[in-house]
Amino acid sequence: MGSEEAVLLHEEDSESRFLDVRDGQEMRKQLESIWIRNKKVIFNLAVEKGEEKRRWKAKSAGEKANISDIDLKGPTPSEARNYMRNSSRATTTATVLGGFKYKKVIEIKRTEEIEENLMKCAIGMALSPSIISNLPEIFFNEEFPLIKITPMGDNLVLIKEENLEYIKELVHGNLQWVSSYFERIKFWSPTDIAEKRFVWVKIQGLPLHASTEESLSTIGNHVGKSVKVDEHTLSKECLDVARILVSTKSKTGINEEFLLKVKNNSYNITLVEEN
Repeated sequence: MGSEEAVLLHEEDSESRFLDVRDGQEMRKQLESIWIRNKKVIFNLAVEKGEEKRRWKAKSAGEKANISDIDLKGPTPSEARNYMRNSSRATTTATVLGGFKYKKVIEIKRTEEIEENLMKCAIGMALSPSIISNLPEIFFNEEFPLIKITPMGDNLVLIKEENLEYIKELVHGNLQWVSSYFERIKFWSPTDIAEKRFVWVKIQGLPLHASTEESLSTIGNHVGKSVKVDEHTLSKECLDVARILVSTKSKTGINEEFLLKVKNNSYNITLVEEN
């Protein structure tokens, strides 16, 4: 019959495939009525010639049916063996084919002294990340001069004071001014971790007539959420790169290229996270 393979296309993974299918026609017969969640599988098989490729196309639909056993043979038998089990729980093609990926576990000992100190601290959820740099001055003006504010990422700050009564007053005192700057203030707990982080991003290749605050914020929103534009960028004191502060859930460095369209012209721009 010759070497055959079946390709399963997906919006996020267009190169997943079953290699060296034992019997293409039998596979087609068994797959005619398969639905994976709300995706109907349409099977297409052909002997490879030149640039020809065989593809399964996953199309939207509103029903699903039971999936019968599939006999596959190829270089990745573990993928074929787990296919049926994964398909009923997975949301992506990569997971159906490769199985669920589990993170390695690292276990560390508790440090009781650190936890005891943190139990005396509060966590503040600021209304906006942009006001965090002004919080020390705000607390000083509200007669909390010894309060120490430490940014934790996103809109979270650690609030520390040697006098626990001040912390209790912030948490339970219903101070009117607090609601002007915070969603809430509460005592620290082990689950208080910022989901986002703040990073400065350099925009290279930006045309001068596109370096407005509105345009830069729009660009920044493609790699996170724009927080503010660098003052030197807005004043045009620096024209080689533009800088913008963004909030992002990404745990890896930002380094992306975009095609920026301004009227009838297009420009290649690069967004790179500062070290």
